Amino acid sequence: MNAPNLPFEDVLHELIGTEAEASYTVFMRWRRRYPQHSNALADFFAIWGVEDFKAEVRAGIAERPPSATAKEYALEQMRRLGRIPPMDNVEPLEAFDRLVLTAIDQLGGQGHSVNITARVAELTGTCVLPAPILVSVSSLEKRALVWSRCARRRTGRDPNGTQYFTITLAGGRALGKSDVLKPRKRKVIAAAPAFDTCAILREMIMSESKPSYDAVIRWCGRYPQYSEHLASFFVTWAVQCIRGGEPQQLIILDDEERLTGGFQSPEADDYALEVLRRQGRLMPPPRIKSLEPFDRLVLSAVYELRGGRLSDINDKVTQTVRARVLPVCTSASLSRLEKLGLVAPSYAVREAYFKITIGGKCALAKTR
Repeated sequence: MNAPNLPFEDVLHELIGTEAEASYTVFMRWRRRYPQHSNALADFFAIWGVEDFKAEVRAGIAERPPSATAKEYALEQMRRLGRIPPMDNVEPLEAFDRLVLTAIDQLGGQGHSVNITARVAELTGTCVLPAPILVSVSSLEKRALVWSRCARRRTGRDPNGTQYFTITLAGGRALGKSDVLKPRKRKVIAAAPAFDTCAILREMIMSESKPSYDAVIRWCGRYPQYSEHLASFFVTWAVQCIRGGEPQQLIILDDEERLTGGFQSPEADDYALEVLRRQGRLMPPPRIKSLEPFDRLVLSAVYELRGGRLSDINDKVTQTVRARVLPVCTSASLSRLEKLGLVAPSYAVREAYFKITIGGKCALAKTR
């Protein structure tokens, strides 16, 4: 049963015990399950998914590190960012609150006002009124030491159903339990990447609704030094979409490819690469070796302006060629350059603002 008020720490504990990898499909499933933690889940998946990606980039090897290491690192970062409480954060408990929390823990998630009251009476050996139990449970829930869910009765007149209470990880720590996943100590890597790969994947996941070959070209063109890793990410994403019956525009499937079962095998990524090669979709796409003269003029104008609006870029091109250039021509060129990943638009203002990408600088230096 879904738990809409489950603390984020407990959501992560459930997530890492259930999922093996940080895929887009998995992220969307958990975001639908816990929409109130949508932003925090996006941060967690970005860190988790990119940790392996960073290791590959630094080491220059194809073999992925253990998934558990990436999970533990993501948990560390969530604690460092204050999204979940530190490991040594233990809430102090009054004597009566401890009794109530102990009763909820012993009932294993099936505790409601009646049997919690009965269990506390059993623990104390005295008669206990329901009112102080309800006050204590409300206080424990506000402190995120317990969470509640409502299960509709099959019989009875209660329209809201019975409210059940379950102890959280923070509640377990308050009782002196230590069943929380503890991160291992990791070696500190002194060398940092040229720029934040975590931000790259997070931006990509938020920008693309489904994997497509146009998206592969765009992102590999934008970050050519990571093209192999980005292409691998898109292939894995497309395979997971095929397995889950979700839409994707990267791999064009015919009846034979649907029936062979290659996408259900452990070597599904290799099978997908073979299908893409037969379709003429190279992964990663080949580097850009040439540009149309006018596109190169527009790209050069964007670079010299350090970014600008369409009108500014058009004026710069007009000054360069010393002839009138129609804005519609410059706009079409910017659209082509954006599809190649050589410029990136920003829509923070009313008019689009274009900036040259890393790939655009490389293309400007290497193309004719």
